[in-house]
Amino acid sequence: MVKRLDKRIKKTSLRKGKTKRKKVILAGSLIVNDRNHLLLLHRKKHDHYETPGGKIKLKKGESINEETLWTNAYRNLIEELGNNVEVINYNYFTHANFQIPDGRIGVMHKFLVNISGEPIINEPKLFSKLEWIHLDELEQFNLSPDLKLMLGKIKQLKE
Repeated sequence: MVKRLDKRIKKTSLRKGKTKRKKVILAGSLIVNDRNHLLLLHRKKHDHYETPGGKIKLKKGESINEETLWTNAYRNLIEELGNNVEVINYNYFTHANFQIPDGRIGVMHKFLVNISGEPIINEPKLFSKLEWIHLDELEQFNLSPDLKLMLGKIKQLKE
């Protein structure tokens, strides 16, 4: 799985009339509670709901693998939801290629995460709301491009 993941991540895309650009690699957390609600943040700039997550930041000589993806997903989870949240467990869930609002291609990797503690909006300049939304109601909200692509698989998480 990790070797295939590395190959997908290292590929670059060519866009018509543009030079070769690397894909933006991101990692995020799907946090679903025991009542089948997904925790989402409303990003002000794009006026959409998204999960905690962000771009991969690699140290010199570090390669992208599942451990690197999780380290970055966890860092973003704490940055965005506060350090009073504790991760109980996590598992790699899925990935999706999507177009970022600025036109670049993104590859979002999602982990299914269980947490304890009370999440807060830890970055109020970026996010206006934190909401637990039932899996059956997700399509009623303006979701980020990656979540729209993953919606079918996410809805299968219902217990």
